[in-house]
Amino acid sequence: MYIIKLRKVTKRLNKEDNMNNLKFTRKSRRLTQKELARLLHMSTSTYIKKERNLDYFRVYEAMEVSKILQSDINYLFKNM
Repeated sequence: MYIIKLRKVTKRLNKEDNMNNLKFTRKSRRLTQKELARLLHMSTSTYIKKERNLDYFRVYEAMEVSKILQSDINYLFKNM
């Protein structure tokens, strides 16, 4: 029982460590992917691909994300 709980906690922590700065900041601002996609005038599926590094943000999109999240563009896209 204790081993199972420890594995769940460890798995959750590892998942959070791998979270990119953009996702972390978005979540800390309590925005969903759908809400941020709407603010950026793009589909939710497109935004999700970009947040997961399956597609690239255009420069103007990255600037808009930075403005919406009120965060430094270099911090948001550091590990992407």
